[in-house]
Amino acid sequence: MTDNLGRKVLSGLLWSTIQSWGGKLATLALFAILARLLDSHSFGVFASAMAVLAFVTIFVDQGLSEAIVQRPSVTPQLLNTAFFVNLVLSVLVFAVLWVTSPFIAKYMKILELTNILRAASVCVLLTALGFSQQAMQRRNFHYRWLAICSVSSTIVSGVCGTILAFSGYGAWSLVIQILINALMNSALLWVRSQWRFSFEFDFAGVRGLFSYGINKLGAQLLDFGNTRYLEIYLAVNLGAAALGCYLVGVKIYQALMQALSGAVLDVAHSGFSRIAHDKDELARVYYKAITLTSAVAVPVFVLLACVAPEVTVIVFGKRWESSAAIMQPMALLGAVQALQFYNGTVYNALGKPSIGLVFLVFKTIVTCLALVLTHGMGLQSVVWWYAFGQIITAPPSFILVQLLVGISLRKIAMRIWPFLVACAVAAGGVWLIRAGEWIVQWTPFFRLLFLSSTGLLIYSTITILFAKNHIEEVMAVFKGRRPATS
Repeated sequence: MTDNLGRKVLSGLLWSTIQSWGGKLATLALFAILARLLDSHSFGVFASAMAVLAFVTIFVDQGLSEAIVQRPSVTPQLLNTAFFVNLVLSVLVFAVLWVTSPFIAKYMKILELTNILRAASVCVLLTALGFSQQAMQRRNFHYRWLAICSVSSTIVSGVCGTILAFSGYGAWSLVIQILINALMNSALLWVRSQWRFSFEFDFAGVRGLFSYGINKLGAQLLDFGNTRYLEIYLAVNLGAAALGCYLVGVKIYQALMQALSGAVLDVAHSGFSRIAHDKDELARVYYKAITLTSAVAVPVFVLLACVAPEVTVIVFGKRWESSAAIMQPMALLGAVQALQFYNGTVYNALGKPSIGLVFLVFKTIVTCLALVLTHGMGLQSVVWWYAFGQIITAPPSFILVQLLVGISLRKIAMRIWPFLVACAVAAGGVWLIRAGEWIVQWTPFFRLLFLSSTGLLIYSTITILFAKNHIEEVMAVFKGRRPATS
């Protein structure tokens, strides 16, 4: 039975990733259109508001959604209570944001942020309406419907935002876009309801969810310090225009990371939690999952770093050419983080989120030290130091998983080394070709086509020669069956 569930986790992880990436690609396409219509200052103002929202919404969720997914069984009364608590917290956060917006705008030195932030904070209320529905969809492995909700709301809201941007509404077009997105997504979640609200509550039971979620809350706060705080740091120290340049440079990285993390945190968390009692099975699934990621996700990030100049110009326009210098270090960081995602999921699946919390404390300290060293530096230097600080925290996370589950670091290395070497050689090949004067004369589109094709050819050749068994294992996951050798 655990073997079937393990295969279900791997298959669900694969297809959830594919579906999630489809939604993020739709978001990226619409963002690219808006980038050609809006300037860096407008993007910076909007990004400042979203960074603040990302922080306050941590206190709304309180880790309750993951607690519902992780809990062995849930009752309608418990879901009613979780929904009610989340809604009350959303109202409180909305009220606090409405009052404090002028002070936040003054601190960030962006005066027009006040009204933008007040309007955007309505998203907190709209998202709360679909809280319990989304948690139950994840718990029941209904990732296809979640993807449909996400893609549909993204396309509709994106079209509305584009029309408004073309009409000259600036940052407000982005605000209205996210409001429409949140409203439509919550409405669609109720179309295939997994639970019906009633006035029957279980406040005693919800305390158990909070006991799990309190550690998750701490982890989310620290994770914000490791990821989104950089946006606030840039806005305060370098201004809204610099933040806008960063936002464009980091957008593709964020889209890929959100798609990957959405699959891992949803499918892997749900599945790993079900097999956490069997550490041998958990280790076996972990090995296969990290092999799949190193074969598919890591080369995507490495290739993105190699062709960042061409991708930036083609996707966002020549006016954003300087953002390529932001995309490169963040894409390399994404290659490392893609492998690291499963580690945090293992901590939570074993019911030990406090371990992840301790690790995030360490990671936050390293990140803060990296940002301190960038005082007085320009945007590119800040981003490179930030990426370096994140990368050097990766090895300790694997050591923690080794101690918890008993996985072999040597076995992980043996599984992923062919793919990492292939990525390095492919990147070197692309770099050598780029150094030639002859290719500079080509248009960005043909340079992208030639460089990416060359990189993929080198990568594929090396993996076929040195990782045939692992490739068969990855293909077996695509086909939903066991490979001949495991």
